[in-house]
Amino acid sequence: MQPQAFDQAMVNGGINPAYFWRMTTEDFAALDGFFLTSDNWPVLAPAQPSFFSLAKIEHKELPLSNTYAFFFDSQGPHGLGNLFTRALLEVLNQKGHPLPMQPEALRRIQAVREYPIAQAGTPTKWLDLLLHNGHQGRPIPASATFAVLVEIKVWHTLHNDLTAYWHAIPTAEKRGIVLGFRKEEPRDKNWVFVTHLDVALAVEQQLKASPELPNPYYQDILRHFLDHIKHMSGATPDSFAEVFAYAQRHRAELNRAQQLLKQLQPAWLAEAIAAAFGDDYVQGSSFEDRVHISPKSGGPVDYLVWFGYLLQLDVIDPSFSITLFPTGGGENLPPDMRSRLIAVFKEAGRGVERLNWFDKDWYDEMLVGKNYYLNPANGTLDALKDQIRQALLEDWQPMKNHWVG
Repeated sequence: MQPQAFDQAMVNGGINPAYFWRMTTEDFAALDGFFLTSDNWPVLAPAQPSFFSLAKIEHKELPLSNTYAFFFDSQGPHGLGNLFTRALLEVLNQKGHPLPMQPEALRRIQAVREYPIAQAGTPTKWLDLLLHNGHQGRPIPASATFAVLVEIKVWHTLHNDLTAYWHAIPTAEKRGIVLGFRKEEPRDKNWVFVTHLDVALAVEQQLKASPELPNPYYQDILRHFLDHIKHMSGATPDSFAEVFAYAQRHRAELNRAQQLLKQLQPAWLAEAIAAAFGDDYVQGSSFEDRVHISPKSGGPVDYLVWFGYLLQLDVIDPSFSITLFPTGGGENLPPDMRSRLIAVFKEAGRGVERLNWFDKDWYDEMLVGKNYYLNPANGTLDALKDQIRQALLEDWQPMKNHWVG
């Protein structure tokens, strides 16, 4: 694409959709050539499973909070002393919210989990983590000269009464922190938002500059913890320098690819899938990963086609799923239809069954389904439509009399 052509593709800083309908075969070939011939692509190491992901607790707030409390406790067996607290104070300083104190104030850091916040006439609330330098954990003693109130978030939105938390801690020198992955500005001016990644990177800097090393027994736990935070933050700072340099060398090509990827609209794919079903069906609601398709003749069962993996380019084997689900959430479904459908499809031997993800949350409403794989080497829209028609012809239509009529 020539520079002037690229300018035509942009309108007021945004994309001119009409341009992409005029992209020539040569344009696509040039972009294809870039991906095939451009050497020295940055090698991005895949994220290794950590203890948090292996234990299936990566999205849970409680294990994260407990691990923070362990490492913030300066007398803990980890051997890091107050390194985590120094790192957190450095983050606050960088954000313009310093908490000045004398070095001796950091000698003993208490890390208290689920600190009770009692209010007259209301149920007790619980602060996720309270850091202070008093002689006992709770209640916070008069000997504490500073405190850091920490409300920890993973994916839940901020709905806590931060003002009540603040007034419940009598220490004069204190700071409130909302520690999360998604930025949320606290309304209370005494509180500041800090990302988990801010803390993880600050801890790594402290480790580089500090003679303190973790007890060897806890080194892997600390590494898994920091890697878990980076993974949850979508961050790979170790490879940033290489990626940055590569992006600067290939700005035009990568920008062009980025604009191309923006054309992978779920709504358009939903329309194409619905069209493949033919004139006897009508498209219903569609979302970023699925489309609802109903027979014009009506009935207690509809199709739901899941296509999200076709648009996720990090998935090596692109696939889609055709499933059946009750039209009215099961209200109009004969009591024995689910078991009957499972039995007849199993007997037919076409691979249509209760898929393993059907047993999670509302997916339980799905009756039966089958996964289909698209060959990326021939991943055209026409090939996808042909595959859907073939699936309907071989796997679904011969069994339709078991749920229609």
